[in-house]
Parts: sequence; structure tokens; C-alpha cells
Amino acid sequence: MVRKDLRRVILLSFVGLLAGFPMVNCAPAHAASDHFTNRDLLDFPKSERDAYLTGSILSIGHTLSLFHSKKMGQCFTDWFLEQPNTRLEEIEQAMKENPDHGPSTVLLGLPQLKCGRLLPENK
Repeated sequence: MVRKDLRRVILLSFVGLLAGFPMVNCAPAHAASDHFTNRDLLDFPKSERDAYLTGSILSIGHTLSLFHSKKMGQCFTDWFLEQPNTRLEEIEQAMKENPDHGPSTVLLGLPQLKCGRLLPENK
């Protein structure tokens, strides 16, 4: 079961990467910028934002599965795939509330509300 789910994550991550590739080509100045912010991403057309966000969250889940914890990676992926339209709305709302932060801040932060912390608190 886990192997099948991991294959699904890999496949969907690859599809998300392919879907997001045209978006990068449409906005190379943004993609190459050291200061790419949520505000920049929100300026993209909806289809490009959705491709970017979907590919990013699935890639994060896959990377977590490989290098951090399979359970955490699966949780991140499940968090998104259980309600993708709702999750896209939640992500975009958080980006609107934090326009000067980078997209990775939101993409790493929101799933942790369900999945738990990635790193222990500094004490």
C-alpha cells in the first residue's frame, strides 16, 4: 500500500513538474530572482499558480519521504491531495496575508498544522 502511494506521489510530482515548466518559461525573471515572493506568485495567471503550487507541494512531500520521514512526506502529500481545491485556496489566502514572504514559507508551514512540526523547537 505504501509503495503504491509512493509511486503515486512520484508520478504526480513529475506531472506537476512538467505542468509547471511552461510557467517558469513564461516568467524567467521571477523564477530566477533571489527575492521571489508570494506577491510575485499571486501575479501569475491562476493556471500557472495552481501548477506551481501543486508541483511544489508534491515535490516537498516526495523529498520529505526520501530524506526526512516517509510518514511526514505521506502526510504532506495526503494533506494536499485529499482536498486539492480547498488546499489551493488556503495556500493562496495565506500568501495574500504574507505577501513579502517566499512561497516556501507557506508551503512548508500550512501542512505542519496537520502533520506536526518538521523540526523540534529551539530552546
